[in-house]
Amino acid sequence: MQRHNLNEFVKPDSELFRILRKLPKPDESGPWIAGGSIWKAIEGMPLNCDLDFFFASPQQHEVYMRIMRSIPYVNHIVSEKKNDYNTTFGFHVYDNGYNKTVPIQYVTFRYAPSIEGILEQFDFTVCQFGTDGKTLFTGDESFEHLRQKAIYFNKVHNSVATAVHLKKYLDKGFSIPTTQLDLFNKIMAESEKIRPKKPTTLLNEDELVCCSSDDDENYPPRPLSSFNIHNFTLDEIVAVQPMVENVQSSPQSQSTLMSAFDSFFNSAQSGRA
Repeated sequence: MQRHNLNEFVKPDSELFRILRKLPKPDESGPWIAGGSIWKAIEGMPLNCDLDFFFASPQQHEVYMRIMRSIPYVNHIVSEKKNDYNTTFGFHVYDNGYNKTVPIQYVTFRYAPSIEGILEQFDFTVCQFGTDGKTLFTGDESFEHLRQKAIYFNKVHNSVATAVHLKKYLDKGFSIPTTQLDLFNKIMAESEKIRPKKPTTLLNEDELVCCSSDDDENYPPRPLSSFNIHNFTLDEIVAVQPMVENVQSSPQSQSTLMSAFDSFFNSAQSGRA
């Protein structure tokens, strides 16, 4: 892991800092913000994504939940959704003309005593960006892989979550280097082994419910909108519509990769009633 001065990469008047000024402060000992919002801030891109806060312990999470809910009306919570993996706040920010409701996600499926411990568990190196508000923490090759817009796998804890996460990054224009294709194929093969044993119910044309991969009643069906798509586990499989359109080939044979995703998502749909 590498450390940098955050201010050298993100401007003080950036969207990230405007939001952080209104929120409970991250800290060297936690919580930390990590993932796609940080590299987007570095790239100067709009933060049209969750800001994911990670915590050192459940106790620290509870403290920050109380702080979050005590923020006065001017910068206020307009919504709150909770599942087994996170709590997502719709948090309205007004700051010198910046007027936006931002999804702030307090992650509870993973804790670590340091931000390095959090980043070491991420599935892609290009996601290994995090901050305590002052210091920028990155993987050793994260900047280079971001520059290349290349997906290099770090730790794959479950294949379904990584397959869905990967689809989103390919849609953003990232590609998989040839050296990573064997691992990609392994991930896809593992994800396709998982099938919902309960029928997946269609709520309407756009929204599906998730179902357990076994008969455990601890995982009842829930609306797709209640999940953050990054956080599915092998115990909860989502059926989704194929979203691959206008795929162009590349040196990494993107059309072949997208066909594999079509196969995966179509197989997930086969669980529908």
